[in-house]
Amino acid sequence: MRLGDLGPEGEWVGLGETPDQEITFGAIGRFWAGETVWRSITADDFATFAEPGCARIGCNLSFREYGPRTLVSYEARTSATDDVARTAFLRYWRVVGPFVGVVMRGTLRLLDRTLAAEARRGA
Repeated sequence: MRLGDLGPEGEWVGLGETPDQEITFGAIGRFWAGETVWRSITADDFATFAEPGCARIGCNLSFREYGPRTLVSYEARTSATDDVARTAFLRYWRVVGPFVGVVMRGTLRLLDRTLAAEARRGA
């Protein structure tokens, strides 16, 4: 998935953007039972989706000037559509949650190195 390729319909959809400052995106599915099953949705349907047994993931990346650098923030929130999905997600999150932080820190380090290399090339 590339953020620049997100459209208003699909498994992962763009939910909004402020150019050069912030991008929000999300997905809906069942991702805690071994096999991840994403729903194809539209951005307009994201907020009101209520099919039992699923969860919504809303994500945000923001970029803010911080002196000579850029502060990059990432936030993700998950909302289950019913109590059964919520219980299953929380059980799943207890196992994978600590590793998500490791992956995100690695992603941010890669972004930092990529942007620094582009700056050196004058891109």
